[in-house]
Amino acid sequence: MDMITILFYSIDDFCKWFMPLWEQMLLEEGNPKKSQRDGIMSASEVMTLQVLFHQSNQRHFKGFYTHYVPHVFGWAFPKRVSYQRFVELSQSVMIPLSAYLHSRRVNSRGIAFIDSTPLKVCHNRRISQHKTFANLNLMRALIC
Repeated sequence: MDMITILFYSIDDFCKWFMPLWEQMLLEEGNPKKSQRDGIMSASEVMTLQVLFHQSNQRHFKGFYTHYVPHVFGWAFPKRVSYQRFVELSQSVMIPLSAYLHSRRVNSRGIAFIDSTPLKVCHNRRISQHKTFANLNLMRALIC
């Protein structure tokens, strides 16, 4: 099996387990006329495309969905919806996607950090005048 199929099966199995539990915990809306019709794209497909976007080297989701997906993953998603509809569907799977990503998180072993270049906020002569981090030394003294 290829990577996209393995990813989809993993997300789909998670959705089959998580969605009933999540729907039990949701509060009922005041409007009982909620549509029970299934959409063209399943929640698993929407979540898979969102994960694939973050694994790709694409910078913008619209370009990824409208240009990259039809050419590279078109065989895997033959019933794609329009970009606007996909954005609407994405909002409904944010909680399940967050839960899926949290379930796949690996505990760090040892020291884990993100390295970045320092941001220069002011000239070194004016550091004492800078008010943004004025209480930082006080907080460090209280914690230690």
